Amino acid sequence: ARWFGTVDQAEAFPAVLPVTMTRASSLRYGENPHQSAAFYTANDGVRGIGQARQVQGKALSYNNLNDADAALELIAEFRDAEPTCVIVKHANPCGVATAASLEQAYAEAFACDTVSAFGGIIAVNRPLDAATAKAITGIFTEVVVAPDADEDALALFAAKKNLRLLLTGDLPDAGRAGLFAKSIAGGWLVQDRDAGTPGELTVVTKRAPTEQELADCRFAWTIAKHVKSNAIVYAKDGATAGVGAGQMNRLESARIAAWKAKDAADKAGWDAP
Repeated sequence: ARWFGTVDQAEAFPAVLPVTMTRASSLRYGENPHQSAAFYTANDGVRGIGQARQVQGKALSYNNLNDADAALELIAEFRDAEPTCVIVKHANPCGVATAASLEQAYAEAFACDTVSAFGGIIAVNRPLDAATAKAITGIFTEVVVAPDADEDALALFAAKKNLRLLLTGDLPDAGRAGLFAKSIAGGWLVQDRDAGTPGELTVVTKRAPTEQELADCRFAWTIAKHVKSNAIVYAKDGATAGVGAGQMNRLESARIAAWKAKDAADKAGWDAP
């Protein structure tokens, strides 16, 4: 939850922390069918999924909103970067790529994990064009999040009645201040938003990495921030090659990521993963 603003607070964690939210909609059910749920918007001035314009598609579900938020928070990291595409499934990125065009970025993100991308959530950092929209509509996609879309892209999406298209306008600032809260039995855990970015890197290996390898390290680091722990991300040439998420130990996450990276390398014809 990111609905605790710190504006006009004398301290980051005051003795009393007020919460003000406005119910935006009642949802059919929560994370599971037996759970009731509603969606509330924050009064913190941040534009997110709750403020996006839904152009088409069915009402967003609890899981749609959760996954779309995960995709938006990750693509916000690339707000000022070259064309970038993020594909999220079950709140974890399964493919991310930065490329010369949005269409190419989608193709490379999709190539990372073509199985998990089915029924996923896609977010991009540029207005959608027809070429990218045509590629996205090639498979079943639950939600697409973008700053905007041109008329040709809108026409292509309109043919997919069940696809939810959300236009956000400006992307949120990934480095913005704020608090993150999680409910536990009898209380709440509250911490600063994770606005950290890789700082100056110190090379400790015998062979110094190339500039491209350093860029890939920073790219993978940024994505790992949005992968459920234990998180392992392999990247190559501005695209994820393998993502291992949510395992109880790093070894298993690394094995999963390595297996996915080898599969991606075989499909892409790389000399090595």
